[in-house]
Amino acid sequence: MNKIIIISGPVAVGKTTVAKAIMRKMPFLQKAVSFTTRKKRAGTAEDKIMKYVTVPEFQKKIKRGDFIEWAIVHDQYYGTDKNVLANLLKKGPVLLNIDTQGALILKKKLSNIVLIFIRPESLEILKKRLIKRSKGQIDHRDFQVRINNVKKELKYTKYYDYQVINKEGELAKTLSQVSKIIQKELITPMADSAKGGKS
Repeated sequence: MNKIIIISGPVAVGKTTVAKAIMRKMPFLQKAVSFTTRKKRAGTAEDKIMKYVTVPEFQKKIKRGDFIEWAIVHDQYYGTDKNVLANLLKKGPVLLNIDTQGALILKKKLSNIVLIFIRPESLEILKKRLIKRSKGQIDHRDFQVRINNVKKELKYTKYYDYQVINKEGELAKTLSQVSKIIQKELITPMADSAKGGKS
């Protein structure tokens, strides 16, 4: 069975940048499809195919059992359609960039999962990245909500197979580490004895 490579990490850590770069470096990886209720970001290239739907449409899909995993992240719905994912896996391995909630749901349901968590150097550096990304226009309440979410996400890293620190200015090193992990996992059979908190 082809594997699902999952990349997760807190806001502003650079996980989407990492995922997009990995897709360019490893074009044999299948691009995931995510359904979401958030608005399309103008001028931003996604690392996956995004299906934008309304909240009622998303909720109908939940009731029908269309999603293999779904979650509410920053007040927006995100989900992975199980039939779409199954069809992709028939063609090859799939790269998913999803939050910790979805990643752990999939880990419980499937055995062909590799979880990679992109970590910040520190919470303080992550705060600076978040402020920089928002160009100083971030709402104080929203900022605190996001930081609290980061703290929660960091507690789930113990369930991930690998953790990679994305240091400021060292993206090439991060990509090298993630690439080596994926290459190793795709040629090595999944085995619990060979996994567990590696980096």
